[in-house]
Amino acid sequence: MIMEGMIERIEINALAEILSSKWHVKTGCEPYYSVVAPLVRRKGAFHLLYELRSDKLRRQPGEVSFPGGRLEDNESAEECAIREATEELGISRENIRILGKLDETDTYDGFALSCYLALLDDLDFENTFNADEVKEIFLTPLGFLLENEPTKVRCWYEYYYRNYLIWGLTARLTMKLIELIRCNF
Repeated sequence: MIMEGMIERIEINALAEILSSKWHVKTGCEPYYSVVAPLVRRKGAFHLLYELRSDKLRRQPGEVSFPGGRLEDNESAEECAIREATEELGISRENIRILGKLDETDTYDGFALSCYLALLDDLDFENTFNADEVKEIFLTPLGFLLENEPTKVRCWYEYYYRNYLIWGLTARLTMKLIELIRCNF
């Protein structure tokens, strides 16, 4: 079943209002990381932007993720998410509109992570990203994610989009966003 009507009903300001009313629990884990789940409107439809991490990275090389990283001294989780997105995607702060905090969670690896939903201007991400940290950028239509449930594998979930495997924490955050959209639009 195609969920075109649902996608057309997504109103960015309403989504931001829903996120602002969510209750967030501050986790106690250290170290602390933060990511952006970037929404991009391209050709009239919303997409989530994912990165394929560089093979040169020490942690999770070659895996699909959202832009993000570790908090620096005296930096808020939101500031970290924005800084990491600008560094990894090669865009300016003015191209990012934070809609709200999607989630804050402790991970299986023993660190805490905040995820912010953001609307990004539709730019040429495919040619501006930082090749030291990112191997490739790809967009996944929200319609695809709304229509295709993730597969459960052992204790985690996986989405398959084209030749990409979105799994683990990134799939979990994606699921939370899709659930939020389904429940409110």
